[in-house]
Amino acid sequence: MADRDQTDLELLRDRLSTILMDTRHTSWDADTLDEALRLALVNISQAAGTALTVQGLAGGDETTLTEADQGALITGAAGYAGRARALDLAEKVSAGPNAQAALAEFARTQMELFQEQLGQIQQRTLHTAAGAPYQALLWDEH
Repeated sequence: MADRDQTDLELLRDRLSTILMDTRHTSWDADTLDEALRLALVNISQAAGTALTVQGLAGGDETTLTEADQGALITGAAGYAGRARALDLAEKVSAGPNAQAALAEFARTQMELFQEQLGQIQQRTLHTAAGAPYQALLWDEH
C-alpha cells in the first residue's frame, strides 16, 4: 500500500521499480529511474501537445500528467531504464552472456509498447482539443 506522505515522483518511482523487478533498489538507483521517468514524460508531453509535469520530477511543483497516462509513463520509463541497464551490463564481464541481450529485448519491447501508447495519447488529445491541432497556413501569392 502506498504511503500517503510520498510525493507523486516517489509513488511513480516505486511503480517503476516494481515493473523492473527491483523493489529493493539493487539494480537501478533513484537518479537512473528519475531520468527514465523524465525522458518518458518529455515524450508524453510531445504527444499530448502540452508540457506535463510530475510533482518532484525535474522541479515540478504539481502533477499535471493524468492518472490515465501514468501507465504509459511507467512503460516508457521502463524502456529507458532497461536500455541504460543493458548498456551498463554490456561493459561488465560478470553479467553473463544472456543478461545484456535479455535486457535489450525487454527495453525494445517496452519502447514499442510505449510508442503505441504515445500514439493513443496523441489521438485522444487531438480529438479533445478545443481548437485545430495545427496552425493555419498563410498563403501569399504575391
